Amino acid sequence: INTYRSIKARPKKPEDFTDEQWAKLLFEKVEPLKPIEYDHRKTNKAFEVDFFDIHVNSSGYSRKTVMDKVEEMRSYIVNNSIAKVYIVFGGDFLHVNDTNYKTVAGTQLTLVGSAYEMVREAESLATYIIERLSVVESEVLWVLGNHSDLPEYQLFSKLKLKFKLSKHIKFHVDESPYKAYVYGNQFVMVSHGNISINQLRN
Repeated sequence: INTYRSIKARPKKPEDFTDEQWAKLLFEKVEPLKPIEYDHRKTNKAFEVDFFDIHVNSSGYSRKTVMDKVEEMRSYIVNNSIAKVYIVFGGDFLHVNDTNYKTVAGTQLTLVGSAYEMVREAESLATYIIERLSVVESEVLWVLGNHSDLPEYQLFSKLKLKFKLSKHIKFHVDESPYKAYVYGNQFVMVSHGNISINQLRN
């Protein structure tokens, strides 16, 4: 009995990990998906699809609802001479920021299952979204939300690696609170909506 030892352990918070540890956790053994077949269309029509505040594995989350909407959008893209698709993940795709079930600001929330299950479900759902909607030339944009920042950044960086063989899909993944693009004579900016006007560039 005198050889027994005990320790107290707690899960690491996101800020406890180094960049190298994050990379090892999330990027090791990333198997690229087979290239997606797509149509090359010469029209002047683009279509933007937005996924804001999905809050995967929150009490109000429904995978089926999201998938049904994705199939509706896919049908619209296929049947309306769309030449390009912009897939926007507008923040808060994940519900919490760490294993203590807190947001970026430290607000305590509840979650269905564990934080690890949330991340796995989010990767599965986002993969499905991108696969189903990238039937033509596509761009995937991710912006910061206020519930989860670093885990989402790592998640979408991993997805960028998973789809690297599909040359018709371009990813825009960085920590900026907004993204912008120009299509024809249209300038479009996307953000989560929680940033001050003073944070925008001139």
